[in-house]
Amino acid sequence: MKKLSLLALLPALGFASVSNGPYAGLEAGLSNQIDIFNSGTAYNQNNSPTYANNQAFLMRLNAGYNFSKYSGLELGGTYNFGTSVPYPNSSAANMNIQATTLDFSWLLYLPTTVDSLSVFGRVGGAYDWLNGSGGCNCNGTTAPGGGAFTDVLGAGVKYNVTSKTSFRLEWIANGLFFPVGISNGSTNTASWTNQTFLLGFNLHF
Repeated sequence: MKKLSLLALLPALGFASVSNGPYAGLEAGLSNQIDIFNSGTAYNQNNSPTYANNQAFLMRLNAGYNFSKYSGLELGGTYNFGTSVPYPNSSAANMNIQATTLDFSWLLYLPTTVDSLSVFGRVGGAYDWLNGSGGCNCNGTTAPGGGAFTDVLGAGVKYNVTSKTSFRLEWIANGLFFPVGISNGSTNTASWTNQTFLLGFNLHF
């Protein structure tokens, strides 16, 4: 009798696997932007590179295609709201940066013993646009900025609510191996790396 009761409960547990094919979603979270100021410039009076970091809110749109429950491709666009870090010199000025990212990744899924839950990793590339304000008045007042292709790595967990909807929690890093350069005019001021922590919702078609 107990076995029959357990079998009757199984459909109510709501195990689900999403459909293969296209999907789209929205994510939001926090970014940890790391700036490494180069030594030997008017923007850094220290004799060695100086590290600074700040956190900001971000939003990301994604669209992708799952070939199977094990792999897929994804295109994403992220806007990081502004961060502000002080120049490591005596100017008492801040470098303000807004970052926009367009990334393309291959996703590899690893199913778990719970049908609705999977872990995944991502690897790919991105282009980051860095727009800023805040010259330090130590070498002119040129605002900082930059842009470059860079690497993308990530990992996360995905929970399938139904065959058409899923939630996911993930970490995505830009520029771990190839940081994006930041320049004030002709001066190579710093390099930039971004690590993001996101919670998102996806619709599968």
